[in-house]
Amino acid sequence: MMMIMSATTTCRRPLAAKTARWVLAGSRHYHTATVSRGAFSALDTRIIPSSSRHNRHESSPLLVPDIQVRFFAAAPNPDKKEESEEEGGSFITRTFKQVLTPQNQFYALVAGGTIGAYGISRIFLSFTTFFTHLTPTTIAKWGFYTGFGCASVVGGLALVTFDNMYIRADPVYRYCLRWVQSDTHIQRQLGDGLQPGSLRSYRLDSGKLEIVGRSPVWRAPRIQMIFDVAATGPPYRTGIVTCEAIKMFGIPPRLKNVAQIDYEVGNEGEEGGTREDDQTYFLKGSQEEFSRVSKRSGLSLDMLARSVHIEKAAAGRQ
Repeated sequence: MMMIMSATTTCRRPLAAKTARWVLAGSRHYHTATVSRGAFSALDTRIIPSSSRHNRHESSPLLVPDIQVRFFAAAPNPDKKEESEEEGGSFITRTFKQVLTPQNQFYALVAGGTIGAYGISRIFLSFTTFFTHLTPTTIAKWGFYTGFGCASVVGGLALVTFDNMYIRADPVYRYCLRWVQSDTHIQRQLGDGLQPGSLRSYRLDSGKLEIVGRSPVWRAPRIQMIFDVAATGPPYRTGIVTCEAIKMFGIPPRLKNVAQIDYEVGNEGEEGGTREDDQTYFLKGSQEEFSRVSKRSGLSLDMLARSVHIEKAAAGRQ
C-alpha cells in the first residue's frame, strides 16, 4: 500500500530553503532524509515505518514529496525617520571601516615612527654639533659650575628633609624657656628673674609614615616636655611648664606649640601654711588641646602636669 504525505506550513520569517530529498521507508528498515529548514525547522527528519500487515518482501517504498513552506512577515514597516537614522549610522560606520583599515593603520604607524625618529635624531645631532664646537676651557668652566650647582641643591634638599623629619629636645626647651621668661603675666605672678630648675623631662616621637585606611599619612615629629622655673625676685614663686611642639613640614619647618604653666599662690608650702591655691595659665592653646590624649603616647599634657607636684610655693630667699 502506497502512502503520499504532504504538508503546508505558514510562519513569520523568511525561509532559507535547502534542496529536499525523498524519504524511503520499508518494513523493519528505516531510511531518513533531511527536508527543508528555515529560521526554525518547518519539518524535522521524518521516519515512516511500513504497515505491520506487510511482510518484509512485499512492502513497497513510500515516497515523501518536497514540502512547500510559505512565510509571511507580520512586523510593521519601519518608520522613515528610523530608516534615515539607521542609514546615517551605517554610512558613518562604513566610512570608518573604509578609512581605518588595518593597512592604513600600518601606514600611519610607519609614518609616525619615521617622523619621530627623524625629530629625535635632529635634536641629538644639534646637541652633538654644539658640544663639538666648544673649547676645552669652556667645557671645564661650565662643567664645574653645573656640578657645583647640582651638588649645592641636592645638599640643601637633604638638610631640609632631615630637619623636617627630626625634632630635637634642646632647641624646643630653649624656645619655651625664653617664651616663659618674656611673658609679663608670669613675671607678675611668680616674680622677676625666672631661672630654670633642675627638672626637665620629655617624650620624643619621631616622624613616620602610617597607613590610615588605604592611604599613607605622614605623622609629624613631636615632643612633649615638662620643666620647672623659679623666680629670683619677690614673691619668689616656682612653676611647672608643660609644653608640646610638633614640627610641621615646610621650608623652613615651623613648630606648632602649646604651652601652659602651673604655679601656686597659696602658702601651703610655707612653714605653718594651710591655704592651697593652684593656678594654671595657658601661654598658647586651650584646655581641650591639653586634655587630648595622644594616640602615639597614650598621654595628655594634663596627665604630665599632674604627675609632678609643686613642692613649695615660695622658693628660698637669700
